[in-house]
Amino acid sequence: MLVGGMGPTVEDRVLAYGDGWFPNHLPDDSVLPRWTALRERAERPLTLSVLSAPADPRVLEQYAEAGATRVLRWLPSYPGGGPIERALDEWAQAIADLHGE
Repeated sequence: MLVGGMGPTVEDRVLAYGDGWFPNHLPDDSVLPRWTALRERAERPLTLSVLSAPADPRVLEQYAEAGATRVLRWLPSYPGGGPIERALDEWAQAIADLHGE
């Protein structure tokens, strides 16, 4: 079970009830230090799935190096395809850049 959240006690909830943490990406880079501390406290393997990541290959690489199993991005809600297609193109380009394609 993934335990989501960014509150001050989320790590305790992950350790008590979860198999992984599902935080929101924050631009202040506070997720990865908390993830490191959480893994050090855990007596079992945990997964990391991150929501709201930017289309930035450097950010994706940081999460990959930290062992994230999923990194997700919100897409805009819009009845036409233009903004959605642009957001998907940005995401695809970030992934391609991450893998040197």
